[in-house]
Amino acid sequence: MNNYICIAGDQGTVTFSNDKGVSWQNSAQAQSLINYRGVHFADTSFGAAVGDAGDAVIYHWVGGLGWAHIPSAQTNKFNAVACYKTSPSIFADGFAMAVGDTGIISTYSSGSWTNLTPPTTKNINGIYLFSDNVTVLAVGQHGLIMRSPDFGGSWVTLNNTGYTLRDISEGLTPNQIIAVGDSGAVFVSNDGGNTFVENTVGFNTTNLKGVSAKDPRGAFAGSGNVLRVFTSDTLSITYVSDSVLCPGDNFKVAIDLKGLFGTGNTVSLQLSDSSGTFAAPTTIGSILNPVAIDTISGTMPGNTKACLLYRLRATS
Repeated sequence: MNNYICIAGDQGTVTFSNDKGVSWQNSAQAQSLINYRGVHFADTSFGAAVGDAGDAVIYHWVGGLGWAHIPSAQTNKFNAVACYKTSPSIFADGFAMAVGDTGIISTYSSGSWTNLTPPTTKNINGIYLFSDNVTVLAVGQHGLIMRSPDFGGSWVTLNNTGYTLRDISEGLTPNQIIAVGDSGAVFVSNDGGNTFVENTVGFNTTNLKGVSAKDPRGAFAGSGNVLRVFTSDTLSITYVSDSVLCPGDNFKVAIDLKGLFGTGNTVSLQLSDSSGTFAAPTTIGSILNPVAIDTISGTMPGNTKACLLYRLRATS
């Protein structure tokens, strides 16, 4: 999938590139009067774009790989779609779920859409499909967060108050899910999307429209040409030049930094007490503005007692 890009937008824009964006071709099946609001691909042979008035175009095998105009029977607009396939064959059709205004939900299979009973009257704006291809999370109006264990057959409401949520994505760890929305709303789950906690991260003047979280960093896309970046910063010691150190000895440690640490960042090398705890650490070296892989020079204090329990750590 690394060479493939698909974008969707207003006035029938569903544009596809299979060469990392060097060249683009618009779908002839996309309707010029439709604003397409969501797009997702399961693999290089199946994807969908959805938009106004329940409209959809499907990319799949129809005598060759290409787009087909296959609208649903919905009259309200779709806002998001998630796709998957059960077979790697390019000839095999896939499955999709589209969600939209006033709680509409439709599922696609075998060349047609089926409208499901809306679980809410609120607008649903974003959808996340787990790798099991049956568990779904959806977010929407007034802080709505819902979970379905059976691809939309039934739903449990996890949150129903707050600012409107616009998007939802996997997080920085295997069990983390992040949802974002208006007035800087950020909800985080660390248990695989079973429960969510609202986070305050300083975006309260920005409406967050989208989220993508990949290790070691992610980004919130917001209104007003704003891109908010958050990081999962890590700092670790990877090597110590000597394992036996005496009072006054000079030595070096190698450090590895991942994330965004910014200008003016000082990394300090600290020594524990003789019991191995850092309740009152001693700073024995530091470096200003280190690069991703760097070294710190340290000096053992002259009053260091003989002991095998000393530990080192790097802090920023």
